[in-house]
Amino acid sequence: MRALTTVLLLAALAAPAAAAPTRFLDEVFAHVKVDRALQYGEAPGRDGAPEKLVLDLYRPLGDHRARRPVMVWVHGGGFSSGHRDHRTLRRLALGSARRGFVAVSVDYRILVTHGCAVLDDDCQAAAISDQHDVQAAIRWVRRHAALYRLDPTRVAVGGTSVGGVLSYMVGTRADDPGDSGNPGFSSAVRCFVSISGGYPGGGGFANTGDAPGLLFHGTADDVVPYSWSVDAVRALHRAGVPAKLETIPRGRHVAYEAYHDRYDRDTARFLVRRMGL
Repeated sequence: MRALTTVLLLAALAAPAAAAPTRFLDEVFAHVKVDRALQYGEAPGRDGAPEKLVLDLYRPLGDHRARRPVMVWVHGGGFSSGHRDHRTLRRLALGSARRGFVAVSVDYRILVTHGCAVLDDDCQAAAISDQHDVQAAIRWVRRHAALYRLDPTRVAVGGTSVGGVLSYMVGTRADDPGDSGNPGFSSAVRCFVSISGGYPGGGGFANTGDAPGLLFHGTADDVVPYSWSVDAVRALHRAGVPAKLETIPRGRHVAYEAYHDRYDRDTARFLVRRMGL
C-alpha cells in the first residue's frame, strides 16, 4: 500500500501543472463595467434630421493597466435593423472585456427600410454612411484614450453579418473617414474580424497598407453568401495584405451559439498577434 501511495505521489509531482490563464487569450476578469449610450457623434438620419450616435463601453473591473487595447464590435441587421445590445454582440463585447480588452459596441444609422445587399443601389450609400459612423466611433476611442486608459495605437474592429461587412470596409477605407464625429483623429485600425460578412464583387477596396483581416464564414450561409468572404480575402491577398478565411463546413449564418468557442478563441489569438500583445 505504501509503495502504491509513493508511485501515485511521484506521478502527481511529474504531471505538468495546468497553464495559468493568460490575459487577452483567456477570460481573466470576472466582472465588467458597462457604460451605456455614450454619444460618439451625430449625423443626418433617414428623415434628414440630426441623429445622435451612441455606443456602449465595456471595461474589465479590477484592471489597473495604464493603456488597454480596444475591440470595437459592430452589429448586423441588413442595414435596416439591429442594435448594439443584440445578444450576440453583447456576448462578444463581454468576452473581449473579460480577456482584458476594453470593448465597444456601436450603434450606427439605420437608413433603409428593408434588408438589402451592400452592392444594391439603395444600399451602397447607406453602407458608406454606416462605415463613416463606425469610423467616428473609432476616432471617439482615440479622443477619449486618456480618460478611459485606452491604447490609441491598438484599436481593432469586428462584427457579425453586415457588421462584418462594415468591419471590412473600415479596415480598407481609412482614407474615407466621413464626418459623423470626432474630426482630427485617425480612423485606421490595426486589424479587423468579420463573422459571416466579407465583401462581394471582387472584394471592394483593398490596397497595400490596409488592415489585416480574419474572416469566418459557413459554406451553408443562406443570408450572406460564403463567396463574399472568399472575395474579400482574395482582394486583400492581391493587395499584399495578410488575411485568413476560416471556413466552417455546412455552417449557417453567424450561428454564434454553435461556433462561439471557435470564434472567441481564434479571434483572441488573431488580436494578440496582429496588435502586438
